[in-house]
Amino acid sequence: MCINGVNSAQLKLVIHQLIRQVELNEKELEQWAHLLEHLNSEEIVSKLKEAQESLGETVSSLGKVLKGIDKFSQGKEITISF
Repeated sequence: MCINGVNSAQLKLVIHQLIRQVELNEKELEQWAHLLEHLNSEEIVSKLKEAQESLGETVSSLGKVLKGIDKFSQGKEITISF
């Protein structure tokens, strides 16, 4: 893939996969925070919620990358060579 460049469709697929993985991690953190709330572990719960917020920001940033790829490729499948 990298010898001749990066195909925009492949790059978008990878980013979509990253988004799904981050969303899954975000849900897992939410579940852990919920479990630990019952154990009165406020400091740990606070850190988990901070991490969850960071993952939300990551998803947002990756969404912006997808929009940038679409804008750059004008909705067509292209290969970006370097």
